[in-house]
Amino acid sequence: MLYAYGDESSDETKRRVFAVGTVIGAEEQWAELEERWASRTGGIPFHANDCDSDQGDFRNRPHNENKQLYADLTGILADSGMGGYTAAIALASRREAFPDVEDMDWSYYKAFQEAVEHAKNCAHFNGETVRFIFDTREESTYNTGRVAHPFALFC
Repeated sequence: MLYAYGDESSDETKRRVFAVGTVIGAEEQWAELEERWASRTGGIPFHANDCDSDQGDFRNRPHNENKQLYADLTGILADSGMGGYTAAIALASRREAFPDVEDMDWSYYKAFQEAVEHAKNCAHFNGETVRFIFDTREESTYNTGRVAHPFALFC
């Protein structure tokens, strides 16, 4: 079985870009990654936006330390051997093409669908199934729950 972890992101105004990304790998790859990740973060939950902008758990740390942490974690992920996929929607172009559709609903569902399909294809071509785990922070729980729950997160 493969495991895919997904998360969503947008620009601070939610007017320019929206994306859903997944990282997919085998259980052993995840175990190794989690060990290295926890060692580097000291157990602090990592949220890229907070680390990059010195907010949340990273607000009392020097800016250069946050940047180095971000770079180190990127390297740990890149060295993990896992794969990734991100579907990004340019919201201005989307509004131009579909002016009567609500930005975040359509964009979320489209990007979510593409990220799930890519992970399912990866699993299929490797003779595996995939279990999805999506971030459940307050900002995204509603959308993720509405979309992911009917799939039972297994494909």
